[in-house]
Amino acid sequence: MIGQEIDLSAAPIAEPINAYRVDENRFATAEYSPHIPHMVTTGISACKGIFLYTPETQKGLVAHLSADANPEESLDRMVEAYGSDLSDTTVHLVRAHQSDSPAWPTIDRLEDYFSSQNPHNLFVDNNRAHAPVRGFSLSLFDGTVSELVSSLGWAWSKKQNTDLNQPLRTLN
Repeated sequence: MIGQEIDLSAAPIAEPINAYRVDENRFATAEYSPHIPHMVTTGISACKGIFLYTPETQKGLVAHLSADANPEESLDRMVEAYGSDLSDTTVHLVRAHQSDSPAWPTIDRLEDYFSSQNPHNLFVDNNRAHAPVRGFSLSLFDGTVSELVSSLGWAWSKKQNTDLNQPLRTLN
C-alpha cells in the first residue's frame, strides 16, 4: 500500500442537505461557499469514490468512478479539470467491494495513479465495516471526507445541486 489506510466507517455523519451531488460515472469540482459547503456521492458499491481537496483555495473534487476499462484516460481528464498540480492536494480513495470484472478499476490501480501525481497526502479507505453500498461527503470548508449514515436513506432536496456534474467517460 502506497497511501495511508484509514477507516471512514468509524464516525459516519448524516447526509448534508446543502450539497453538490455527484452522480455515478461523473465528477464535479467546486469551491467552498457557506450556502453549499459540501459535495456528496452515494451508491458506491463496485464503483470507487475519489475526493480531492486543496486547503489553500478550499477547492474540492468528487468523482464517482464506474466501470472503465482504461480509467487513466478518465483520471487524466478529471485531474486536468481540477488544475493538474496536486502537490498541495489531499486525495481520498474509497470503495465498498471489488468486482471480479476487469472493467472495474481496482483501488490499487487508482492508488498507483494518484501516487504518481505526487499529492500532499494520499488516504485509502478499504471498507473495514464491509458495507455493500456506501455514500460520502466532502466538506469544502476543511476537506473532511466522511462516510454517510446509510440507514437514513437518500436525502434529496432542491438545495442539492447537480449542475456541476461532468461525465468521466462515455463507455463503449
